[in-house]
Amino acid sequence: MTGINLELLTKKIEQSGMKRKVIAEKMNLTTAGLRNKLIGKRDFNATEIKSIAHAINLTGNDILTIFFADNVGKTTTRRGGSDT
Repeated sequence: MTGINLELLTKKIEQSGMKRKVIAEKMNLTTAGLRNKLIGKRDFNATEIKSIAHAINLTGNDILTIFFADNVGKTTTRRGGSDT
């Protein structure tokens, strides 16, 4: 997954006070599986994003900033029907 803000996610995990083992269990992952995601070796899927967000109480803005920052503001909407 390109553009994931792993530094901010790690900070939010630390701020939550939860052990990574507990977070991994809530995500149905092993601790090694979670670690691979936190070092960028594996991608987070939608279910895992939802699970970790719930486990460590991420806000909607946190989720966008951490997981989708590269995609925010890059879509355009065509209006009218003209390309100019």
